[in-house]
Amino acid sequence: MFKLNEKGWGYGFLFFFAALFILILVGAAIAISNITKNNKDSESSDSKKNYDRVYVILEEKLKNSGDYYVANNEEYFDKKSVSTKMTVAFLKNKGYIDDIIDPVDNSSCDGFVIVYENKEVKSYIKCSKYKTENYDSWS
Repeated sequence: MFKLNEKGWGYGFLFFFAALFILILVGAAIAISNITKNNKDSESSDSKKNYDRVYVILEEKLKNSGDYYVANNEEYFDKKSVSTKMTVAFLKNKGYIDDIIDPVDNSSCDGFVIVYENKEVKSYIKCSKYKTENYDSWS
């Protein structure tokens, strides 16, 4: 190993170990930064999933009201040979659903259900920050 002389280690060793210490600190800072960034990206992704889940629940609520309306008016839908569109306002007036409120900003959402010939019901909603895929193709 290194032999100590009467003068000590000297400036060469001092600068070498100082530079090594700084490199280790910089490496640790970069590693911590990357870990923090990955956690934020992961949280953002989870947040988006939860955000979308809220709207899927609203779509399901609308679909259930459409299913309930179809079940209570089956004789009408037995005679239909084309798809039928029912808006939230229509279902609300008939007493099958309350307003659909966006939980993100408490605004009212618009929407409708499509009842196909086989009585399958598909719901579509449009809120301030969300819109069901293919909403515009039916509106």
